[in-house]
Amino acid sequence: RFSAVSLNVQGGGTAFDSGFDRTHRFTLTTLFTFPHEVDFSSITTAASGFLFLKQFTNTQEREFGKSPYTLQTDLRFTKGVKAGKRGRANVFLEVRNLFDRKNVLTWDGFDPASSRVWEEKKDPTGTLNRATRVDGTPIYDIARETYFGISFDF
Repeated sequence: RFSAVSLNVQGGGTAFDSGFDRTHRFTLTTLFTFPHEVDFSSITTAASGFLFLKQFTNTQEREFGKSPYTLQTDLRFTKGVKAGKRGRANVFLEVRNLFDRKNVLTWDGFDPASSRVWEEKKDPTGTLNRATRVDGTPIYDIARETYFGISFDF
């Protein structure tokens, strides 16, 4: 029975070892509409850390560790204006990961030494100190990103 849990948590080489197995995930979405076609929206997502099988700090028992929780807030301001008889243009400013948190998505399990670094020091980049796993999966979620643009509806 334990081996099935272990494969579910560790993934057995599938996408599940990318830290998608989270016990809790909460999302708060807000939308405020102001006069003069001004909108403000935000999405905040918090998730508990993913579980991983401890292999080095406790070799006698089957114990799971947990990664740090993740928290991300995205904001968007939009100003709408009329464009022609039926058209509409929206000018927007969007900021993703507003607080620039370093959210851990997975760890580099390239070799046992990398897994040991993750388990003992909570450094997900492993012995090679890289931002992605061998398969290209990012170890950290996005850093703060800012977008400015115009969308047209007609």
